[in-house]
Amino acid sequence: MRMILAGSSGRMGHELTSLAQTDPHLHIVACINSKSPLSCLKTQFLSDRDAFDILVDFSDQVCTNDLIQFADQCNKPMLVGTTGLTDSTMEKIRESSTKIPILVASNTSTAIALMHRLVEQAASLLGSTHQIGLEEVHHVHKKDAPSGTARSLARSMRIHCSAAPSDDQVTSIRRDDVPGTHTVSFTSGEDQLVIQHSAMSRSLFARGAIEMARWLVRMPPGLYGPEDWLEQAMNP
Repeated sequence: MRMILAGSSGRMGHELTSLAQTDPHLHIVACINSKSPLSCLKTQFLSDRDAFDILVDFSDQVCTNDLIQFADQCNKPMLVGTTGLTDSTMEKIRESSTKIPILVASNTSTAIALMHRLVEQAASLLGSTHQIGLEEVHHVHKKDAPSGTARSLARSMRIHCSAAPSDDQVTSIRRDDVPGTHTVSFTSGEDQLVIQHSAMSRSLFARGAIEMARWLVRMPPGLYGPEDWLEQAMNP
């Protein structure tokens, strides 16, 4: 799989670059960052669209908007791992997904994809009898709060339970260099169910992104999420 990686100088970019060095089936053909912006690569890849298979984005809001248009012009799949996307950016993604496959993931851990399913089922069953709490803990350098993953978990639960927490009810904690911990609790006067995911290394997000990217290059145009990847992984 040949990948253009946007945000290569960031934390996730470094992890993906490191994994590519040991994976003979993954080739990063170009990197996009502040020193090598998209404008420097557009001409090359627009004239040779077969030079890459997928665009993977872990950049920032401004860069993501340009990348969506670029992937659309090249008619190539795009995995968007950038968090904190605005409504206008999501609208651009929805428009382009009618032409190309796009997967938007606030978290590319495969275990988090499973956690979404578990909290949805728990919210559906316990939402009327238990109080739902949602807490996320991340490193002090994380810009958005609550995290994109926490907002996504809350949104998934609200589909099944009106009592699920809103974004402003999420507890956000910033501590040292924690890669990310998300905890959902269901508490009544008689019991408590806790579903928690703790990342111990950022490499798990990179491995998950690669798995989802390999799946996405085989998909038809459409807007996908990690739950779609999970569904096929569980039911091959």
